[in-house]
Amino acid sequence: MSLKNKKCQISNFQVKQSPNGQAFILVFEIYLIFDIGYLKFLRVKMLKVKLYKKLITSNHRGQSLAEVMVIVFIIIVGLSGTLSLLIFSFGAVQESESRVMAANFAREGIEMVRNIRDTDWLEGCPNPDEPENCKYWNSSLASNTNPTDYTAIAKFNPSDMTWTLEFSPETINDPETELYRDADSQLAIQAVTLPDLPENFTVKTGYRRLLTLNPICADGSVATSPSSCDVNNDQIGIDIQSHVRWADRGHERNLIVEEKIYNWR
Repeated sequence: MSLKNKKCQISNFQVKQSPNGQAFILVFEIYLIFDIGYLKFLRVKMLKVKLYKKLITSNHRGQSLAEVMVIVFIIIVGLSGTLSLLIFSFGAVQESESRVMAANFAREGIEMVRNIRDTDWLEGCPNPDEPENCKYWNSSLASNTNPTDYTAIAKFNPSDMTWTLEFSPETINDPETELYRDADSQLAIQAVTLPDLPENFTVKTGYRRLLTLNPICADGSVATSPSSCDVNNDQIGIDIQSHVRWADRGHERNLIVEEKIYNWR
């Protein structure tokens, strides 16, 4: 959920005299407009402030208007400060909600990798005489073309409703890392190219996600691209880093969630 296009203003300011002539009445309207998610809210509040003449009049009639204007100025300054604090609070709420959303995307990326590992485990090796058809715990967690390419995105396959890792992106700024939202729901997915997206997933969320899957070797060390575990130091796990990036009020924000998974079977 996001909050944007915040605006506040004071308008229709008037100074009137009460019917009994005993007081001045200050009338003005406060407009506060903001967006929350995809809904727009408009708050209009008309305020009336009554100032009794006996509080602002003096022996010098010529000073009465000046005193009224001073009081009006003080009231406006006070209201402006209150509204500024309110807008700042809305901004803090927006930043908090954006960070929660980013954390959810980051955790989702890690859970996708875990799910792929578990799926490979379940498929296993039904026919040992056909090792080419066997699935090992990390069979789908590495690039088929470049074994030391460890950066990927989780790609959704609408045909069989499954997730696979696509190792084409290299950095978080690559276009493949963008997350798209379903036009009819809050579900977000990634795809290598727009034609690969399901029909309704055409709305950009403003978030990007990149997964880095560095091998964990038997000695406990973590190999980073372009290195890998050597033949005498087998891979026993994967160090997953789920990196999410988004923009908040003109500032770039980053969140990285890290977790290690192992071949415990």
